[in-house]
Amino acid sequence: MRMANGITNPLKQLAKNAQEIASGNLIVDRVEYKHHDELGLVNYPPLINLTV
Repeated sequence: MRMANGITNPLKQLAKNAQEIASGNLIVDRVEYKHHDELGLVNYPPLINLTV
């Protein structure tokens, strides 16, 4: 059960953040998830330079 919560709780927070961003709020909290799996990649994407 603990393992499932360790995955589903961060996933729920990421989904909530996505809804906030979709509604125009670009300031959302980072989700604490430090694993190097697919969910970790969604949470911490590679940094890109957005300056022109």
